Amino acid sequence: GANNSTLQVGAVTINDGNNGNNYTIGNKASATGTIKAKELTFAAVSDTKIYDGGTSSSNAASVTGTQTGDTITAVQSFASKNVLGANNSTLQVGAVTINDGNNGNNYTIGNKASATGTIKAKELTFAAVSDTKIYDGGTSSSNAASVTGTQTGDTITAVQSFASKNVLGANNSTLQVGAVTINDGNNGNNYTIGNKASATGTIKAKELTFAAVSDTKIYDGGTSSSNAASVTGKQGDDTITAVQSFASKNVLGANNSTLQVGAVTINDGNNGNNYTIGNKASATGTITAKELTFAAVSDTKIYDGGTSSSNAASVTGTQTGDTITAVQSFASKNVLGANNSTLQVGAVTINDGNNGNNYTIGNKASATGTIKAKELTFAAVSDTKIYDGGTSSSN
Repeated sequence: GANNSTLQVGAVTINDGNNGNNYTIGNKASATGTIKAKELTFAAVSDTKIYDGGTSSSNAASVTGTQTGDTITAVQSFASKNVLGANNSTLQVGAVTINDGNNGNNYTIGNKASATGTIKAKELTFAAVSDTKIYDGGTSSSNAASVTGTQTGDTITAVQSFASKNVLGANNSTLQVGAVTINDGNNGNNYTIGNKASATGTIKAKELTFAAVSDTKIYDGGTSSSNAASVTGKQGDDTITAVQSFASKNVLGANNSTLQVGAVTINDGNNGNNYTIGNKASATGTITAKELTFAAVSDTKIYDGGTSSSNAASVTGTQTGDTITAVQSFASKNVLGANNSTLQVGAVTINDGNNGNNYTIGNKASATGTIKAKELTFAAVSDTKIYDGGTSSSN
């Protein structure tokens, strides 16, 4: 401090032409004095580094004013951790360490000059992660891609997705890295996007289940149903239809017919390979009997003492594969005049493979007809008699 230093007399040099023998050394009185602290000045040194999430610099600041025997160091750091562009970062002088044997009191801290520097963006690399899912009509993956290069304090996420929505077989699907979200306090500018490595994955086929829907129809000789089976498991914009049919064409009674699921048509853009066919549940239904109607056909015959007609009645309602016949007859055997006889429908024979139960007998319409009178012819028979005065014959 001021006047806290002591000045003391040291070595004496005597030039008296007698090698100093003309004198003796007496008292050496001390005095007070002052040693003022030396000012140190510092200058940050330009530095370039790759973004690491921090402000540290690998260089030390330069120091001017260090005296022999002392060691003085000064750290420097970037004013901002962020990537700001070439030479747009500022390096500033920070803490100073003085080793002078006097707790640093021999120096004062002078100017600390800053410098320009550069923090370059850190390259991020990404790798998709293998994933397995059941076909859902989309390409989403439940996993996120892995990220290499994230620096402390930042959060970086990368979504991944399947390149194709379709089922391609075990490990034949490709997972690719998509959008990257960077939260680094610098709008993502502290990083560059590097390689995005793909991965293999699997999309498994989705199981479809089917349920026949109850149906009622009138017997038509076939097993078709006007309803389609219901489908569970369809994904996205795919279209899937399943036909259903009756197990038997026959009339079996109310709710005694079985509806079963048949052919399935899948339009999924992958030849149906995105799905597997699961359970096909049946349902009950009803085929009701078909009503038959009959009409007698007009007929003309010569009186023969009977009511038979050579024509058969016409039948309406016969279904493919079945044969149905109906006899007709005159209501009266007698000659009643032109078109005054009535033809009526009689017994019906049904061959339908179901004992005739596929049909009900409806209206039987009659028709008019004619029985003409039978012409008789006669021949006299030879006879012999004794004259009796008359013309009678015994024959």
